[in-house]
Amino acid sequence: EGGGFPFHAEAPVRSGPNRLVLQETRTGRGYVYRALLLDEDGSPVEETFGTFKVAQPVAFGFDDGRMHGWTGGELVEEGERGFLHAKRPPETAATYVAVSRLVSYVVQPDLTLRFRFRTSTTQAGDWFYCKAFLEDVEGRHWAAYFARSPSPKWCTVSVSRPDFRPDAKRKGDYPSKSPHPGVAIRRVGFILRKGKTDVAGATILDLDDIVWSIR
Repeated sequence: EGGGFPFHAEAPVRSGPNRLVLQETRTGRGYVYRALLLDEDGSPVEETFGTFKVAQPVAFGFDDGRMHGWTGGELVEEGERGFLHAKRPPETAATYVAVSRLVSYVVQPDLTLRFRFRTSTTQAGDWFYCKAFLEDVEGRHWAAYFARSPSPKWCTVSVSRPDFRPDAKRKGDYPSKSPHPGVAIRRVGFILRKGKTDVAGATILDLDDIVWSIR
């Protein structure tokens, strides 16, 4: 689909189910494949053709040392666990940290988002918040606010489709109070805002075990 991304992979065949790992495939892309089974002397035994599509990832953990396409932060290891870490140095001015990932999701009626977070922010300031957001293909942002004060200990949060509301001053540009099923989403992410403070404070957001019930 889209005219490219060829691949070639080989593996020995054993009795029972066999698995072949393909490298560098693109999520959301459709592929056509040709599988050739050879005898021990290299003679063709069986040839099959088919198609498959690489599913969009919806669950993200960071214990494997990979960022999985998330930007705006860095991977940090704490013991045997890894997590996504975004930080701004201490300031008295209002500051933001944000992490996001490009996706190709479609909103479902039962959309939910579950994740763990902590905010080791030393000063909350005059207006503090954390929010998860969806950005649709029309450029509209839908936000679900999940914290209004720092939480230095790990907490588990779950939000659903009605929790995501228009996140703009001009609400008239939005067709509904929450994203309708079928809306195409091109980016997901998280934002933390630290307000103005008298004493300089760092702005820190840690995230882990991010799971979307979305396709």
